[in-house]
Amino acid sequence: MPPLRVKKYYRFLAIVVMVWLVACCGGDLCAQKPDDVYREAGQCCAIGGRNYTEGRFDYGIPYFQRALELFISVNDTARIIECYQTLGVGFQMINQSDSSLYFYNKALDLSEKSDDAHNLASCYLWLGTEAYNRAFGNLAEEYYQKILPLDTEVDDDGLFSQTYCRLGLVYIDYADSSESTSYIQKAYNYMKEALRLQEKSNYSVVSGVDAKVGLSMVYIYKARLLNDPQYADSCLYYYNLSRKSEGFGNFSHALASQVYVKYLTYVGKFKEALDFMQDESTFFNQSKIHALAYHLNISALYERIGDYKEALNHCRIANELQRQINSEGNTRAIAKAEAEKATAIEHANYETAEAERKQLGTTILALVLVMSLGTILIIVLFRTARSQKRSNKELSEKNSILNSQKDEIATQKDVIISQMKEVEEVNDKLFSSIDYARRIQRATIPSLSDIRKLFPDSFLFFNPRDMVSGDFYRAVRCGKYLVMVIADCTGHGIPGAFLSMLGISGLKEYCSTEEDAANPGEVLDKMRTFIKSSLSSRDASFLDDGMDMTFCSFDMENLTLHYATANQVAYIVRNGEIIKLKGDNMPIGYYVREKEHFRTLTTKLMKGDMLYMFSDGIQDQIGGPKRKRFMRERLLNLLSDIALESCEEQYEILEDKILEWKGDNIQVDDMTLIGIRV
Repeated sequence: MPPLRVKKYYRFLAIVVMVWLVACCGGDLCAQKPDDVYREAGQCCAIGGRNYTEGRFDYGIPYFQRALELFISVNDTARIIECYQTLGVGFQMINQSDSSLYFYNKALDLSEKSDDAHNLASCYLWLGTEAYNRAFGNLAEEYYQKILPLDTEVDDDGLFSQTYCRLGLVYIDYADSSESTSYIQKAYNYMKEALRLQEKSNYSVVSGVDAKVGLSMVYIYKARLLNDPQYADSCLYYYNLSRKSEGFGNFSHALASQVYVKYLTYVGKFKEALDFMQDESTFFNQSKIHALAYHLNISALYERIGDYKEALNHCRIANELQRQINSEGNTRAIAKAEAEKATAIEHANYETAEAERKQLGTTILALVLVMSLGTILIIVLFRTARSQKRSNKELSEKNSILNSQKDEIATQKDVIISQMKEVEEVNDKLFSSIDYARRIQRATIPSLSDIRKLFPDSFLFFNPRDMVSGDFYRAVRCGKYLVMVIADCTGHGIPGAFLSMLGISGLKEYCSTEEDAANPGEVLDKMRTFIKSSLSSRDASFLDDGMDMTFCSFDMENLTLHYATANQVAYIVRNGEIIKLKGDNMPIGYYVREKEHFRTLTTKLMKGDMLYMFSDGIQDQIGGPKRKRFMRERLLNLLSDIALESCEEQYEILEDKILEWKGDNIQVDDMTLIGIRV
């Protein structure tokens, strides 16, 4: 793991959280709701907060657990979420990652159900930071990216500045492992946006990452990857600027120290870098995460100056710390053993220094005796020669040991390279399997030529986010009816693809006759029963899975459309007017407010009408100059403007607009849009 991985284990952040929580739970609760339950919960939060502030997280946790029980008894959702998050902080501070993740996920689940955007964003930030602490960079990036679309609902520049900073750190890690300049450029863009928000809101860097420190880290990596010393000067500029920041916090302190060491290493001042890190040892020993970064930096510096014995020693310490950080078994016994080991090393170093001092005194005395007693000159010379021979032998043995240690380091590197090759082979096999699944999925859905056999004047925009898609569609003739169905399954990628195959199977079963096509609502009822029965298991996580769907059945002889929708909307553009076809606002699957049946609705069609059916992937795409969502209103305006064009031209215009809006941003969901001219 790169030395950058110094995470949010610091006391001031806990103080910030506690002051906020105590203010909410320990003060106004008692004043506004003076019943016994809230009074006791407020007292528990106040006591727990004081223990957190003093760094005694293991003492504070039981009080917040009691407060959680009390808030659950009165079903106070907001306070329950706050307690879950605070317990996650506590367990994170005592390095019990599994417990920390449990409470963060509980807070996340409840925030989603209560539609609390601010708490949802906060949960994603905590979960992303915990994943980053445990070296799961891809998972951390996924959590951080989920925060960005919430900017229209959450007005908190501090929270978003921290999100951009942490995304920058993730991409710095990517660049460090792949030496990719494109990754470091993305890290630069994120850090610049974070700096803009911090300067705009006067955000206190005590409780997070200072974007100026992040920029200094970006510039030293640019200097190294591009071999350009000017970037190193920019690194030093932002480093000095960050140290002048008011309230410079522990996390930023740790990052800045490592940036300065990287700068000194880049300009070749290895000894100065080593002295600087050793002077910072007291700070870095505050936690295992800090200590890990310290020993990784020290190991690298010793290796650069040729002291392989010390490099190997610190490398072993770093490996042990990493193992403890990723393990629930980091008990006091291990901490005690590490302390005893450090004491033994210190004692051995002291004895060696004392022996060397005595030997120096003996040598001086011998020289005095040689000068005073010339009669024993020959004896002294003989002893000196013998001593020199012994020293040469010892030096040779030490060199042999150092070479052996150097070989051991090289062997460890070979093992890592071998493991990386194994991972690549696994990835290749996985990629081949997913590619085969993609071909299977594409074979089950109709091509554009198949659609145009039923609807000659039509177009299809189908752009999955991943190799396999959670969106699917079906075009089929049932007697006199021409049926077009579009669906969006929960999730995307492999999970969404599994659900899509289930949906395609159900449609083949329940939409095959003219009677089926005449009653789209009954087909959706059967699909809901089928999906529920297929997903019923002991695993409660399936309860939220299902799909949104639009079912359109065209009677071209009578120019009539029979349709039903499940949590989707279709539109007709007629002579510049947009006509909304809205059905039932419930998905196909489990739903707390579901109605007994889906409705079959009917509307008249006119020659030249353009009917548009689509999933929500296009309107949710992040992009544009301000990195906003595309939004349904913008999509409808675009469709209204192009409705009179040919279907081929509509497709080209739509594709160009979506790609232009998306730019370099990550595609957030599968995109599907079908246009049919009557």
